[in-house]
Amino acid sequence: MASIEFKSIDRIRQGDRLLVDAGVFSKAGREIDEKTIQLFAKHKVSYVPTISLTYEEQEKFKDGRDGAVIEDFIGREIRKRRPPFDRLRLRLLDKLKSIYIPFHESHGIFQAKGKKKQLTRDKLLEGNLPSLYQPDTDAGSESLLSPNKVDFLIEIIKAFSKQLENLSYLGPETRRLKKRLNRINLNSVRLHSLFSGERLTNVGDAVAWHVADTGIYFFYAITNLNKKRILSGCPLTVARFDPDQAVDEKTEFQYYPGTLCDAFLGILLHRIGDLHESIHPVLSAKAVLDPDDPVGRNKIRLLQRSDYVTRNLLRNRRDISSIARMICLMQHEYPDGTGFPPLNANRYLHELVRLFHIVDFYDEMTNPIILKSPFSRFEVIDYMKTNSGEYQYTHGRFVPNARFDRMLLEEFLQILAPYEIGEKVYLYAGGKRNEHYFVGRVFSYLDSHTPLISILVDERSNKKYRYGDLLFNIPGGDAYFVKNGKIVRNIKMDWIKELQIYDLSMNPGGISEYGDSLFGKQRVLSRKLKKVI
Repeated sequence: MASIEFKSIDRIRQGDRLLVDAGVFSKAGREIDEKTIQLFAKHKVSYVPTISLTYEEQEKFKDGRDGAVIEDFIGREIRKRRPPFDRLRLRLLDKLKSIYIPFHESHGIFQAKGKKKQLTRDKLLEGNLPSLYQPDTDAGSESLLSPNKVDFLIEIIKAFSKQLENLSYLGPETRRLKKRLNRINLNSVRLHSLFSGERLTNVGDAVAWHVADTGIYFFYAITNLNKKRILSGCPLTVARFDPDQAVDEKTEFQYYPGTLCDAFLGILLHRIGDLHESIHPVLSAKAVLDPDDPVGRNKIRLLQRSDYVTRNLLRNRRDISSIARMICLMQHEYPDGTGFPPLNANRYLHELVRLFHIVDFYDEMTNPIILKSPFSRFEVIDYMKTNSGEYQYTHGRFVPNARFDRMLLEEFLQILAPYEIGEKVYLYAGGKRNEHYFVGRVFSYLDSHTPLISILVDERSNKKYRYGDLLFNIPGGDAYFVKNGKIVRNIKMDWIKELQIYDLSMNPGGISEYGDSLFGKQRVLSRKLKKVI
Protein backbone atom coordinates (compact mmCIF):
# COMPACT_ATOMS: atom_id res chain seq x y z
CA MET A 1 0.00 0.00 0.00
CA ALA A 2 1.44 3.34 -1.09
CA SER A 3 1.97 6.17 1.41
CA ILE A 4 -0.38 9.17 1.44
CA GLU A 5 0.58 12.51 2.93
CA PHE A 6 -0.87 16.02 2.93
CA LYS A 7 2.18 18.19 2.21
CA SER A 8 3.00 21.86 1.93
CA ILE A 9 4.57 22.55 -1.44
CA ASP A 10 7.94 23.35 0.16
CA ARG A 11 8.05 19.80 1.62
CA ILE A 12 7.48 18.00 -1.69
CA ARG A 13 10.36 15.66 -2.51
CA GLN A 14 11.49 13.66 -5.52
CA GLY A 15 9.12 10.77 -6.12
CA ASP A 16 6.05 12.51 -4.67
CA ARG A 17 3.00 12.30 -6.91
CA LEU A 18 -0.41 13.96 -6.82
CA LEU A 19 -3.16 11.91 -5.23
CA VAL A 20 -5.83 13.86 -7.14
CA ASP A 21 -6.03 15.96 -10.31
CA ALA A 22 -4.95 19.60 -10.10
CA GLY A 23 -7.08 21.34 -12.70
CA VAL A 24 -6.04 20.60 -16.26
CA PHE A 25 -2.30 20.99 -15.89
CA SER A 26 -1.42 18.04 -13.63
CA LYS A 27 -3.18 14.71 -13.29
CA ALA A 28 -3.35 12.29 -10.37
CA GLY A 29 -0.35 9.95 -10.24
CA ARG A 30 1.93 12.33 -12.12
CA GLU A 31 5.26 13.09 -10.46
CA ILE A 32 5.38 16.64 -9.11
CA ASP A 33 8.12 18.66 -10.80
CA GLU A 34 9.40 22.19 -10.26
CA LYS A 35 7.10 23.63 -12.94
CA THR A 36 4.03 22.18 -11.21
CA ILE A 37 5.15 23.63 -7.87
CA GLN A 38 5.49 27.06 -9.49
CA LEU A 39 1.96 26.75 -10.89
CA PHE A 40 0.69 25.83 -7.42
CA ALA A 41 2.34 28.93 -5.99
CA LYS A 42 0.81 31.16 -8.67
CA HIS A 43 -2.66 29.73 -8.01
CA LYS A 44 -2.17 30.19 -4.23
CA VAL A 45 -2.15 26.47 -3.48
CA SER A 46 -0.09 25.89 -0.35
CA TYR A 47 -0.85 22.21 0.44
CA VAL A 48 -1.57 19.19 -1.75
CA PRO A 49 -2.38 15.51 -1.06
CA THR A 50 0.52 13.36 -2.30
CA ILE A 51 1.10 9.67 -2.87
CA SER A 52 4.49 7.97 -2.98
CA LEU A 53 6.12 4.57 -2.63
CA THR A 54 6.85 3.33 0.88
CA TYR A 55 10.38 2.27 1.77
CA GLU A 56 9.42 -1.40 1.28
CA GLU A 57 7.93 -0.65 -2.13
CA GLN A 58 11.02 1.30 -3.17
CA GLU A 59 13.12 -1.76 -2.33
CA LYS A 60 10.71 -4.00 -4.22
CA PHE A 61 11.01 -1.95 -7.41
CA LYS A 62 14.83 -1.74 -7.33
CA ASP A 63 15.23 -4.91 -9.37
CA GLY A 64 15.54 -3.13 -12.69
CA ARG A 65 11.94 -3.15 -13.81
CA ASP A 66 10.95 -0.13 -15.91
CA GLY A 67 8.94 2.84 -14.73
CA ALA A 68 5.74 1.54 -16.35
CA VAL A 69 5.38 -0.99 -13.54
CA ILE A 70 5.56 1.77 -10.92
CA GLU A 71 3.09 3.90 -12.89
CA ASP A 72 0.69 0.96 -13.04
CA PHE A 73 1.06 0.32 -9.30
CA ILE A 74 0.45 3.98 -8.39
CA GLY A 75 -2.52 4.12 -10.78
CA ARG A 76 -4.15 1.12 -9.07
CA GLU A 77 -3.58 2.67 -5.63
CA ILE A 78 -5.21 5.94 -6.73
CA ARG A 79 -8.22 4.19 -8.30
CA LYS A 80 -8.65 2.10 -5.15
CA ARG A 81 -9.03 5.28 -3.09
CA ARG A 82 -11.54 7.01 -5.31
CA PRO A 83 -15.03 7.06 -3.81
CA PRO A 84 -17.77 5.09 -5.61
CA PHE A 85 -19.41 8.40 -6.61
CA ASP A 86 -16.20 9.89 -8.09
CA ARG A 87 -17.58 10.15 -11.63
CA LEU A 88 -20.68 11.92 -10.36
CA ARG A 89 -18.49 14.25 -8.33
CA LEU A 90 -16.44 15.19 -11.40
CA ARG A 91 -19.59 15.67 -13.52
CA LEU A 92 -20.92 17.93 -10.80
CA LEU A 93 -17.69 19.93 -10.72
CA ASP A 94 -17.69 20.43 -14.50
CA LYS A 95 -21.22 21.85 -14.41
CA LEU A 96 -20.44 24.07 -11.41
CA LYS A 97 -17.38 25.48 -13.18
CA SER A 98 -19.69 26.65 -15.98
CA ILE A 99 -21.85 28.41 -13.37
CA TYR A 100 -19.13 29.87 -11.14
CA ILE A 101 -17.63 32.27 -13.64
CA PRO A 102 -17.04 36.01 -13.00
CA PHE A 103 -19.90 38.33 -13.92
CA HIS A 104 -20.79 41.99 -13.59
CA GLU A 105 -23.81 44.21 -14.12
CA SER A 106 -21.97 45.85 -17.04
CA HIS A 107 -22.32 42.60 -19.00
CA GLY A 108 -25.06 42.57 -21.62
CA ILE A 109 -26.69 39.59 -19.94
CA PHE A 110 -28.10 42.00 -17.33
CA GLN A 111 -30.58 43.60 -19.71
CA ALA A 112 -34.21 42.59 -20.11
CA LYS A 113 -35.21 42.03 -23.74
CA GLY A 114 -36.82 45.03 -25.39
CA LYS A 115 -36.08 47.38 -22.51
CA LYS A 116 -33.50 50.05 -21.81
CA LYS A 117 -30.79 48.84 -19.43
CA GLN A 118 -31.47 50.06 -15.88
CA LEU A 119 -29.04 48.05 -13.77
CA THR A 120 -25.79 49.91 -13.13
CA ARG A 121 -22.40 48.90 -11.79
CA ASP A 122 -22.32 47.27 -8.31
CA LYS A 123 -26.11 47.53 -7.80
CA LEU A 124 -26.20 43.81 -6.94
CA LEU A 125 -24.09 44.59 -3.86
CA GLU A 126 -26.99 46.56 -2.34
CA GLY A 127 -29.19 44.98 0.30
CA ASN A 128 -32.50 46.43 -0.90
CA LEU A 129 -32.61 46.35 -4.68
CA PRO A 130 -35.44 48.56 -6.02
CA SER A 131 -38.03 46.80 -8.18
CA LEU A 132 -36.95 49.07 -11.08
CA TYR A 133 -33.87 46.88 -11.54
CA GLN A 134 -35.60 43.53 -11.12
CA PRO A 135 -36.20 42.75 -14.84
CA ASP A 136 -32.48 43.22 -15.61
CA THR A 137 -31.51 41.19 -12.52
CA ASP A 138 -33.83 38.37 -13.59
CA ALA A 139 -32.37 38.41 -17.10
CA GLY A 140 -28.83 38.14 -15.72
CA SER A 141 -29.83 35.41 -13.28
CA GLU A 142 -31.29 33.28 -16.06
CA SER A 143 -28.18 33.76 -18.20
CA LEU A 144 -25.81 32.81 -15.37
CA LEU A 145 -28.03 30.03 -14.10
CA SER A 146 -30.23 28.87 -16.95
CA PRO A 147 -33.11 26.47 -16.22
CA ASN A 148 -31.18 23.81 -18.16
CA LYS A 149 -28.21 24.14 -15.78
CA VAL A 150 -30.51 23.88 -12.78
CA ASP A 151 -32.14 20.77 -14.24
CA PHE A 152 -28.71 19.23 -14.89
CA LEU A 153 -27.65 19.86 -11.29
CA ILE A 154 -30.89 18.29 -10.06
CA GLU A 155 -30.27 15.21 -12.24
CA ILE A 156 -26.80 14.72 -10.70
CA ILE A 157 -28.20 15.22 -7.19
CA LYS A 158 -30.87 12.59 -7.86
CA ALA A 159 -28.14 10.23 -9.06
CA PHE A 160 -26.33 10.75 -5.74
CA SER A 161 -29.59 10.06 -3.92
CA LYS A 162 -30.16 6.86 -5.89
CA GLN A 163 -26.68 5.57 -5.00
CA LEU A 164 -27.47 5.98 -1.31
CA GLU A 165 -31.06 4.76 -1.50
CA ASN A 166 -30.54 1.07 -0.70
CA LEU A 167 -27.63 1.46 1.72
CA SER A 168 -28.04 1.13 5.48
CA TYR A 169 -27.09 3.99 7.75
CA LEU A 170 -23.60 4.19 9.20
CA GLY A 171 -23.45 3.30 12.87
CA PRO A 172 -22.14 0.72 15.37
CA GLU A 173 -25.23 -1.44 14.84
CA THR A 174 -24.62 -1.77 11.10
CA ARG A 175 -20.87 -2.38 11.29
CA ARG A 176 -21.09 -5.93 9.90
CA LEU A 177 -23.38 -5.04 7.00
CA LYS A 178 -21.73 -4.92 3.58
CA LYS A 179 -24.30 -2.56 2.05
CA ARG A 180 -24.08 0.51 4.23
CA LEU A 181 -22.85 4.06 3.90
CA ASN A 182 -19.09 4.42 4.24
CA ARG A 183 -17.12 7.23 5.82
CA ILE A 184 -15.96 9.74 3.25
CA ASN A 185 -12.86 11.87 2.75
CA LEU A 186 -12.90 14.39 -0.09
CA ASN A 187 -9.48 15.50 -1.33
CA SER A 188 -9.15 18.25 -3.92
CA VAL A 189 -6.52 20.71 -5.14
CA ARG A 190 -8.25 24.08 -5.37
CA LEU A 191 -6.79 26.58 -7.80
CA HIS A 192 -7.46 30.25 -7.19
CA SER A 193 -7.97 32.66 -10.06
CA LEU A 194 -4.96 34.45 -11.53
CA PHE A 195 -4.86 38.21 -11.97
CA SER A 196 -2.45 40.42 -13.85
CA GLY A 197 -2.90 43.63 -11.92
CA GLU A 198 -6.69 44.03 -11.91
CA ARG A 199 -7.17 41.95 -15.04
CA LEU A 200 -8.38 38.39 -14.68
CA THR A 201 -6.17 36.04 -16.71
CA ASN A 202 -7.35 32.64 -15.50
CA VAL A 203 -10.53 31.56 -13.66
CA GLY A 204 -9.77 29.12 -10.84
CA ASP A 205 -11.93 26.25 -9.63
CA ALA A 206 -11.61 26.83 -5.86
CA VAL A 207 -15.20 28.00 -5.31
CA ALA A 208 -16.65 25.24 -7.49
CA TRP A 209 -14.69 22.59 -5.56
CA HIS A 210 -15.79 24.08 -2.25
CA VAL A 211 -19.52 24.01 -2.99
CA ALA A 212 -19.30 20.54 -4.56
CA ASP A 213 -17.49 18.95 -1.61
CA THR A 214 -19.53 20.83 0.99
CA GLY A 215 -22.71 19.67 -0.74
CA ILE A 216 -21.57 16.04 -0.77
CA TYR A 217 -20.53 16.09 2.89
CA PHE A 218 -23.88 17.64 3.79
CA PHE A 219 -25.91 15.19 1.70
CA TYR A 220 -24.18 12.16 3.17
CA ALA A 221 -24.63 13.41 6.74
CA ILE A 222 -28.30 14.35 6.39
CA THR A 223 -29.11 11.15 4.46
CA ASN A 224 -27.46 9.07 7.18
CA LEU A 225 -29.44 10.94 9.85
CA ASN A 226 -32.68 10.60 7.87
CA LYS A 227 -32.23 6.83 7.56
CA LYS A 228 -31.90 6.59 11.36
CA ARG A 229 -35.04 8.65 11.87
CA ILE A 230 -37.04 6.57 9.43
CA LEU A 231 -36.16 3.42 11.38
CA SER A 232 -37.01 5.06 14.70
CA GLY A 233 -40.46 6.12 13.43
CA CYS A 234 -40.01 9.90 13.48
CA PRO A 235 -42.93 11.81 11.88
CA LEU A 236 -42.60 12.94 8.27
CA THR A 237 -42.45 16.69 7.72
CA VAL A 238 -43.85 18.34 4.60
CA ALA A 239 -44.11 21.85 6.07
CA ARG A 240 -42.88 24.85 4.11
CA PHE A 241 -40.14 26.63 6.04
CA ASP A 242 -40.97 29.93 7.71
CA PRO A 243 -38.15 31.40 9.86
CA ASP A 244 -40.62 33.55 11.85
CA GLN A 245 -43.17 30.88 12.74
CA ALA A 246 -43.53 29.37 16.22
CA VAL A 247 -41.80 25.99 16.24
CA ASP A 248 -41.11 23.12 18.60
CA GLU A 249 -37.36 22.69 18.20
CA LYS A 250 -37.42 19.42 20.18
CA THR A 251 -39.33 17.55 17.46
CA GLU A 252 -37.24 15.35 15.16
CA PHE A 253 -38.60 14.79 11.67
CA GLN A 254 -37.80 12.56 8.77
CA TYR A 255 -37.67 14.18 5.34
CA TYR A 256 -38.81 13.30 1.87
CA PRO A 257 -35.78 12.52 -0.36
CA GLY A 258 -36.80 15.47 -2.53
CA THR A 259 -36.43 17.85 0.41
CA LEU A 260 -32.86 16.70 1.00
CA CYS A 261 -32.11 17.06 -2.72
CA ASP A 262 -33.44 20.63 -2.61
CA ALA A 263 -31.13 21.43 0.31
CA PHE A 264 -28.20 19.93 -1.65
CA LEU A 265 -29.05 22.25 -4.56
CA GLY A 266 -29.08 25.26 -2.23
CA ILE A 267 -25.55 24.46 -1.06
CA LEU A 268 -24.36 24.16 -4.65
CA LEU A 269 -25.64 27.67 -5.37
CA HIS A 270 -24.88 29.44 -2.09
CA ARG A 271 -21.55 31.02 -3.16
CA ILE A 272 -22.66 32.38 -6.53
CA GLY A 273 -22.28 35.95 -5.23
CA ASP A 274 -18.54 35.42 -4.74
CA LEU A 275 -18.01 35.51 -8.51
CA HIS A 276 -19.17 39.11 -8.80
CA GLU A 277 -16.21 40.86 -10.41
CA SER A 278 -15.89 43.40 -7.57
CA ILE A 279 -15.67 40.59 -5.02
CA HIS A 280 -13.76 37.95 -6.96
CA PRO A 281 -10.31 39.63 -6.74
CA VAL A 282 -10.67 39.93 -2.95
CA LEU A 283 -11.66 36.27 -2.68
CA SER A 284 -8.53 35.29 -4.62
CA ALA A 285 -6.19 37.68 -2.80
CA LYS A 286 -3.37 36.19 -0.78
CA ALA A 287 -3.37 38.84 1.93
CA VAL A 288 -4.87 37.98 5.33
CA LEU A 289 -8.10 39.82 6.18
CA ASP A 290 -7.26 42.09 9.09
CA PRO A 291 -10.30 43.73 10.77
CA ASP A 292 -7.97 46.22 12.53
CA ASP A 293 -6.69 47.57 9.22
CA PRO A 294 -8.90 50.00 7.23
CA VAL A 295 -8.10 48.24 3.95
CA GLY A 296 -8.84 44.88 5.56
CA ARG A 297 -12.17 46.14 6.94
CA ASN A 298 -13.21 47.33 3.48
CA LYS A 299 -12.40 43.93 2.01
CA ILE A 300 -14.36 42.20 4.76
CA ARG A 301 -17.40 44.39 4.10
CA LEU A 302 -17.15 43.68 0.39
CA LEU A 303 -16.97 39.91 0.94
CA GLN A 304 -19.94 40.10 3.30
CA ARG A 305 -21.97 41.82 0.61
CA SER A 306 -21.53 38.82 -1.67
CA ASP A 307 -24.54 37.48 0.22
CA TYR A 308 -26.63 40.39 -1.11
CA VAL A 309 -25.61 39.41 -4.65
CA THR A 310 -26.81 35.84 -4.12
CA ARG A 311 -30.10 37.04 -2.63
CA ASN A 312 -30.76 39.45 -5.47
CA LEU A 313 -29.97 36.90 -8.17
CA LEU A 314 -32.19 34.18 -6.71
CA ARG A 315 -35.03 36.35 -5.39
CA ASN A 316 -37.53 35.61 -8.18
CA ARG A 317 -36.36 32.16 -9.24
CA ARG A 318 -39.40 29.87 -9.40
CA ASP A 319 -37.33 26.86 -10.52
CA ILE A 320 -35.45 26.86 -7.19
CA SER A 321 -37.41 25.54 -4.21
CA SER A 322 -37.99 27.36 -0.93
CA ILE A 323 -35.64 24.90 0.84
CA ALA A 324 -32.82 25.65 -1.62
CA ARG A 325 -33.39 29.39 -1.28
CA MET A 326 -33.43 29.03 2.51
CA ILE A 327 -29.87 27.67 2.41
CA CYS A 328 -28.76 30.52 0.15
CA LEU A 329 -30.52 33.27 2.12
CA MET A 330 -29.58 32.10 5.63
CA GLN A 331 -26.06 30.87 4.91
CA HIS A 332 -24.40 33.36 7.28
CA GLU A 333 -26.96 33.55 10.11
CA TYR A 334 -25.47 31.63 13.02
CA PRO A 335 -27.06 30.35 16.24
CA ASP A 336 -24.72 32.48 18.35
CA GLY A 337 -26.33 35.67 17.04
CA THR A 338 -23.58 36.64 14.60
CA GLY A 339 -23.73 36.62 10.85
CA PHE A 340 -24.37 38.74 7.80
CA PRO A 341 -26.91 39.97 6.69
CA PRO A 342 -28.83 40.82 8.83
CA LEU A 343 -28.12 40.13 12.48
CA ASN A 344 -30.01 37.14 13.83
CA ALA A 345 -32.99 38.99 15.32
CA ASN A 346 -34.53 35.88 16.86
CA ARG A 347 -35.12 33.87 13.71
CA TYR A 348 -35.44 30.12 13.97
CA LEU A 349 -32.58 28.37 12.14
CA HIS A 350 -33.70 25.18 10.46
CA GLU A 351 -31.55 22.14 11.22
CA LEU A 352 -30.65 21.90 7.52
CA VAL A 353 -29.08 25.36 7.84
CA ARG A 354 -27.35 24.42 11.11
CA LEU A 355 -25.86 21.28 9.54
CA PHE A 356 -24.75 23.35 6.55
CA HIS A 357 -22.85 25.70 8.92
CA ILE A 358 -20.89 22.72 10.25
CA VAL A 359 -19.82 21.20 6.94
CA ASP A 360 -19.13 24.62 5.39
CA PHE A 361 -16.86 25.60 8.29
CA TYR A 362 -14.98 22.27 8.29
CA ASP A 363 -14.34 22.40 4.55
CA GLU A 364 -13.29 26.04 4.53
CA MET A 365 -10.91 25.64 7.46
CA THR A 366 -9.22 22.46 6.20
CA ASN A 367 -9.11 23.36 2.48
CA PRO A 368 -9.74 27.11 2.33
CA ILE A 369 -10.90 29.39 -0.42
CA ILE A 370 -10.56 32.56 1.69
CA LEU A 371 -8.02 31.87 4.44
CA LYS A 372 -4.32 31.95 3.62
CA SER A 373 -3.49 28.43 4.81
CA PRO A 374 -5.43 25.46 6.20
CA PHE A 375 -5.63 24.31 9.78
CA SER A 376 -4.96 20.77 11.03
CA ARG A 377 -8.05 18.60 10.56
CA PHE A 378 -8.31 17.32 14.12
CA GLU A 379 -7.65 20.78 15.48
CA VAL A 380 -10.64 22.06 13.47
CA ILE A 381 -12.80 19.24 14.84
CA ASP A 382 -11.72 20.00 18.42
CA TYR A 383 -12.48 23.69 17.88
CA MET A 384 -15.97 22.83 16.60
CA LYS A 385 -16.60 20.57 19.60
CA THR A 386 -15.50 23.31 21.99
CA ASN A 387 -17.81 25.82 20.28
CA SER A 388 -20.85 23.53 20.03
CA GLY A 389 -23.90 23.09 22.23
CA GLU A 390 -27.57 22.18 22.26
CA TYR A 391 -29.61 24.43 20.00
CA GLN A 392 -32.39 26.19 21.89
CA TYR A 393 -35.02 28.46 20.43
CA THR A 394 -37.63 30.61 22.17
CA HIS A 395 -40.18 32.34 20.00
CA GLY A 396 -40.60 35.25 22.40
CA ARG A 397 -37.00 36.44 22.73
CA PHE A 398 -33.52 35.81 21.39
CA VAL A 399 -31.59 33.05 23.18
CA PRO A 400 -27.81 33.04 22.51
CA ASN A 401 -26.50 29.64 21.43
CA ALA A 402 -23.15 28.07 20.69
CA ARG A 403 -21.82 28.52 17.16
CA PHE A 404 -22.51 24.89 16.17
CA ASP A 405 -25.29 22.41 16.97
CA ARG A 406 -23.64 19.60 18.98
CA MET A 407 -26.11 16.89 17.89
CA LEU A 408 -25.65 17.70 14.21
CA LEU A 409 -21.87 17.95 14.65
CA GLU A 410 -21.86 14.37 15.97
CA GLU A 411 -23.92 13.28 12.96
CA PHE A 412 -21.38 14.89 10.62
CA LEU A 413 -18.48 13.20 12.42
CA GLN A 414 -20.37 9.90 12.07
CA ILE A 415 -19.78 9.93 8.29
CA LEU A 416 -16.46 11.80 8.18
CA ALA A 417 -13.09 10.15 7.54
CA PRO A 418 -10.69 13.05 8.18
CA TYR A 419 -7.73 11.02 6.86
CA GLU A 420 -7.24 8.62 3.96
CA ILE A 421 -6.48 4.97 4.66
CA GLY A 422 -2.68 4.74 4.43
CA GLU A 423 -2.14 8.45 5.11
CA LYS A 424 0.94 9.32 7.16
CA VAL A 425 0.16 11.02 10.48
CA TYR A 426 2.17 12.42 13.37
CA LEU A 427 1.12 11.81 16.98
CA TYR A 428 1.90 14.39 19.66
CA ALA A 429 1.46 14.34 23.42
CA GLY A 430 -1.66 16.26 24.46
CA GLY A 431 -1.24 19.96 23.75
CA LYS A 432 2.49 19.75 22.89
CA ARG A 433 3.28 20.48 19.26
CA ASN A 434 7.01 21.09 19.45
CA GLU A 435 7.92 17.40 18.98
CA HIS A 436 5.93 14.39 17.83
CA TYR A 437 6.23 11.07 19.66
CA PHE A 438 5.12 8.69 16.91
CA VAL A 439 4.94 8.49 13.13
CA GLY A 440 2.18 6.27 11.84
CA ARG A 441 -0.23 5.59 9.02
CA VAL A 442 -4.02 5.35 9.10
CA PHE A 443 -5.01 1.69 9.22
CA SER A 444 -8.82 1.75 9.37
CA TYR A 445 -11.85 3.32 11.05
CA LEU A 446 -13.98 1.68 13.74
CA ASP A 447 -16.93 3.60 15.24
CA SER A 448 -15.07 6.88 15.72
CA HIS A 449 -13.86 9.58 13.35
CA THR A 450 -10.47 9.08 15.02
CA PRO A 451 -8.79 6.35 12.95
CA LEU A 452 -6.94 3.26 14.08
CA ILE A 453 -3.25 4.16 13.63
CA SER A 454 -0.52 1.75 12.55
CA ILE A 455 2.65 2.88 14.33
CA LEU A 456 5.71 2.99 12.05
CA VAL A 457 8.27 4.77 14.25
CA ASP A 458 8.51 5.40 17.99
CA GLU A 459 10.60 8.58 17.92
CA ARG A 460 11.47 8.33 21.62
CA SER A 461 13.26 4.99 21.28
CA ASN A 462 13.78 5.12 17.49
CA LYS A 463 12.09 1.71 17.29
CA LYS A 464 10.45 0.85 13.96
CA TYR A 465 7.45 -1.35 13.17
CA ARG A 466 6.05 -2.79 9.98
CA TYR A 467 2.71 -1.48 8.75
CA GLY A 468 -0.07 -3.29 10.63
CA ASP A 469 2.09 -4.83 13.39
CA LEU A 470 1.30 -2.27 16.14
CA LEU A 471 -2.05 -0.44 16.18
CA PHE A 472 -3.15 2.40 18.47
CA ASN A 473 -6.85 2.94 19.19
CA ILE A 474 -6.59 6.45 20.62
CA PRO A 475 -10.18 6.92 21.92
CA GLY A 476 -10.07 3.59 23.76
CA GLY A 477 -6.46 3.85 24.95
CA ASP A 478 -5.61 0.46 23.41
CA ALA A 479 -2.40 -0.84 21.84
CA TYR A 480 -2.88 -3.92 19.65
CA PHE A 481 0.06 -6.14 18.70
CA VAL A 482 -0.79 -7.98 15.48
CA LYS A 483 0.74 -11.02 13.83
CA ASN A 484 -0.42 -12.51 10.52
CA GLY A 485 -3.52 -10.32 10.63
CA LYS A 486 -4.60 -11.44 14.12
CA ILE A 487 -4.39 -9.55 17.40
CA VAL A 488 -2.01 -11.50 19.68
CA ARG A 489 -1.80 -8.96 22.50
CA ASN A 490 -3.94 -6.05 23.73
CA ILE A 491 -2.59 -3.54 26.26
CA LYS A 492 -4.63 -0.77 27.90
CA MET A 493 -2.63 2.46 28.37
CA ASP A 494 -4.35 5.67 29.45
CA TRP A 495 -1.59 7.88 28.02
CA ILE A 496 -2.60 6.76 24.51
CA LYS A 497 -5.90 8.61 25.01
CA GLU A 498 -3.90 11.83 25.40
CA LEU A 499 -2.20 11.51 21.99
CA GLN A 500 -3.33 13.98 19.34
CA ILE A 501 -3.00 14.00 15.58
CA TYR A 502 -1.67 17.22 14.07
CA ASP A 503 -1.03 17.78 10.40
CA LEU A 504 2.63 18.64 10.01
CA SER A 505 3.50 22.26 9.15
CA MET A 506 -0.08 23.49 9.06
CA ASN A 507 -1.12 26.99 10.11
CA PRO A 508 1.44 27.68 12.87
CA GLY A 509 -0.86 30.00 14.81
CA GLY A 510 -3.21 27.24 15.93
CA ILE A 511 -6.96 27.39 15.58
CA SER A 512 -7.42 28.45 19.20
CA GLU A 513 -6.27 31.90 18.01
CA TYR A 514 -8.64 31.87 15.03
CA GLY A 515 -11.16 34.70 14.85
CA ASP A 516 -13.87 34.74 12.19
CA SER A 517 -13.50 38.32 11.03
CA LEU A 518 -16.08 37.76 8.27
CA PHE A 519 -19.09 36.42 10.11
CA GLY A 520 -18.03 35.48 13.64
CA LYS A 521 -17.77 36.94 17.10
CA GLN A 522 -15.45 39.78 16.09
CA ARG A 523 -18.43 41.33 14.34
CA VAL A 524 -20.05 43.91 16.63
CA LEU A 525 -23.63 43.07 17.59
CA SER A 526 -26.33 45.72 17.39
CA ARG A 527 -27.34 47.62 20.54
CA LYS A 528 -30.76 46.01 20.41
CA LEU A 529 -29.31 42.51 20.43
CA LYS A 530 -26.75 43.37 23.12
CA LYS A 531 -29.55 44.43 25.48
CA VAL A 532 -31.39 41.16 24.88
CA ILE A 533 -28.27 39.10 25.64
